[in-house]
Amino acid sequence: MEIMKVPDNFNNDFPARMSDGRFMMDFRTNCMLNTLRKENMSAWEYRTHLINNAEKIMEETNQKNEGLYGCQECHRTVLPSPNAKQVCNESGCEIVEVDPSGLGLE
Repeated sequence: MEIMKVPDNFNNDFPARMSDGRFMMDFRTNCMLNTLRKENMSAWEYRTHLINNAEKIMEETNQKNEGLYGCQECHRTVLPSPNAKQVCNESGCEIVEVDPSGLGLE
């Protein structure tokens, strides 16, 4: 079964937006995922393996997602610019708009 890569309306390198990211979830249980990676290691060896290879494991996951979903930046956190900023001085505070297309208050 081939997965169709649907681009985002705003960022062509990103997959289509979803509010919770379920399209990238792996619904296999932790036990199954650990069994696949653990091979013949004891619990202590496997724990040490995860600690020492965390960066490599995360990179493998990111490469898998790039291949499946065609996204180079899916794993990076992108923070939108704020819409407004609260500016305070001795006489009080006021909210000033800094980016009309931004989100939230800085």
